[in-house]
Amino acid sequence: MYMLVNAQILGNMELDPVKCGKDATEEMLKSFDCITAETYLASFGLASSTMSIFILAPGICFNLGLMNILPQAYGAKKYQLCGAYLNRFIVSTLILFVPFLIPMSFVEYLFLYMGQSEEVSYLAGQYCKIVSPGVVFYFVG
Repeated sequence: MYMLVNAQILGNMELDPVKCGKDATEEMLKSFDCITAETYLASFGLASSTMSIFILAPGICFNLGLMNILPQAYGAKKYQLCGAYLNRFIVSTLILFVPFLIPMSFVEYLFLYMGQSEEVSYLAGQYCKIVSPGVVFYFVG
């Protein structure tokens, strides 16, 4: 839902009439001074799909693994084992996902290598750098 709201907001952004009005030249439209709503939407879509592949998919798999063994321990009334499973999950998640943050900080260059425009690559890279550490803690909490 959060991604849908962001996409709706970014898709309805209006251009700055002073910088990007009817008199905007081709050079202004290609520079960072005038970034259109389509550029923001493209960078958000690229960054969110990249984060889904690199961070959300492995995190969901980890959660599914925990959901398989935790109810068994709870049903056997082994509450201490439940706590041990949870603590192991938290530690292993932090240990395994911290290395995933390193490529996410350089993902802008990957986008440029794939042929994305400079503006979209820069904005998508910034989004990944800012949001990625919080997504890791989404699974821990």
